Amino acid sequence: MVLTHLRTGRGCPEGEKLKKAVESVLAERLTFGKATEEISLRKTIVYDAVKRAKKHLYGIESEGVEKVRVQ
Repeated sequence: MVLTHLRTGRGCPEGEKLKKAVESVLAERLTFGKATEEISLRKTIVYDAVKRAKKHLYGIESEGVEKVRVQ
């Protein structure tokens, strides 16, 4: 028997709410828990968005820089 995943239809959260939550967490004004409570989003959504934002911010800055291992 093949199991399939049915979508719940929730979709992506509103962009402005997510942007506000990510900015608050990155600026260290709010923790993940407080941001999700105040803005009413799921913690995993905010966590994933912050992770992508950090990767984007720090990925651009570190282009062309080689990591050197000190022994």
